[in-house]
Amino acid sequence: MSAGVNSVLKPSTSHLRQRITLHLERVAMTNTAYQQPAYQQQYVPARNGFATAALILGIVGFILTPIPLFIGLVLGGIPNLLATAFGIAGIVKSRKLNGKGLVPSIIAIILSFFAGVAILFGAGIVW
Repeated sequence: MSAGVNSVLKPSTSHLRQRITLHLERVAMTNTAYQQPAYQQQYVPARNGFATAALILGIVGFILTPIPLFIGLVLGGIPNLLATAFGIAGIVKSRKLNGKGLVPSIIAIILSFFAGVAILFGAGIVW
């Protein structure tokens, strides 16, 4: 009778091995369920802000310069000067960015040049 009591009170080693492997499988399943997904680094294209600002200021200055009675000189002249400065800065920066922003910078400088020539011929001064 003592042999039967001992077998009931002491679980067999194969039974313990099964319980341990089940427990380890559960732990392994719960650990993989809570892993964070891997994130990829997003590509951000390089931009030339000087070129964009120069183009906008060049267009604004070119449009506002012909306003008569010296108003065009103030409203159009300041953006034209800034467009020239930002255009030059945009050309310098475009060399570092493999040519990005070179064309808008050149267009801004050309627009500022034409607005300056128009001022020499009387735009913004006389009616």
